[in-house]
Amino acid sequence: MYDIKEIAKKLLIRDCIELSNAIFYISEKDRPVFMLASTPYICLVANEAYEWCRKAKISLTTFESKEHLENIRAKAKLFGNDTIVSFNEQRLMIESIFRTEHAYYKKLAKPYCPDFLIDDVGTYMLNNTYIGNTIQYAYDFHLFSKPNKSIHDSGDEIKSFSSEIGSMLQEIITILSGTSYRIPQGANISQLHINRDFNFKRKFKQIDNILIFSLACRINFLLHCFKKNCPQDSMLYLRLIYITFYSSRNELQNLKIDCDHIFDGYFDRVFRNCMAHYSLYQKVADNEIKLTTTGYGVIEKFFDVDYIELVNTIESKLTLILSALEMHYKS
Repeated sequence: MYDIKEIAKKLLIRDCIELSNAIFYISEKDRPVFMLASTPYICLVANEAYEWCRKAKISLTTFESKEHLENIRAKAKLFGNDTIVSFNEQRLMIESIFRTEHAYYKKLAKPYCPDFLIDDVGTYMLNNTYIGNTIQYAYDFHLFSKPNKSIHDSGDEIKSFSSEIGSMLQEIITILSGTSYRIPQGANISQLHINRDFNFKRKFKQIDNILIFSLACRINFLLHCFKKNCPQDSMLYLRLIYITFYSSRNELQNLKIDCDHIFDGYFDRVFRNCMAHYSLYQKVADNEIKLTTTGYGVIEKFFDVDYIELVNTIESKLTLILSALEMHYKS
């Protein structure tokens, strides 16, 4: 028989290490953009690790920016799944952010280009695939925004917050594993060649288009960028794509895109909670634990498939969701 708590602890330690490795594998040139896109997922893992330790009565340094941590963590669940802020409230918030960023950059450009009109958002691309955009990131970090100022003016506060997260992840790894984290050999060598694109288009004036585009960016980032910096048997990668897949159903419903068939057979709330909270208690029995499988038998318990098959299935379903989003993108 195996201790469920110890299994959850093993999963948590490995995710924290893989997350740290993913960050350091990236070249210094590409790391800032990678971090922008990764922050909601970093906050999700960091917050759940912090909460797991708290419930396990493990003493940690107090995380001073906990409110911001929880707020950005919620962004990993996408726009339609925040229990505190409704989808329509989020849509209005994004519209307000869009207008603020528009005014900021238009004012910045005016002395040099008096007739310059900003209609769009800055975008980030990897191998001709969009993986992020400036409005999405301004929304993720909006608690750091100063009144009527672009998020660009809050760089010092965001940097301080990021440092606090990094310190906390290292502390959790050290306390739970008994060994301090070390940057892996081969760090700083992943050349992703992430490009920033400022080709502005009027169609982004429709707020739902920014929502649709941002959802596609989040999915693309996980499938085409984050995956490249994870091991082939990464539960962290599965965790993030499954949470995104699960959350997408609410997004599609809010956007009035009928895709319920995509979720057949793999939309499981209990499994989602296992992925989101590292919570296995009363979800997996001791005799269902399999030490020789990726995920220690959790995947087999819920879907009767192995890790590779589940990853392939969820990736295929996310690709179908991307196609559905593209079809409903309004010109």
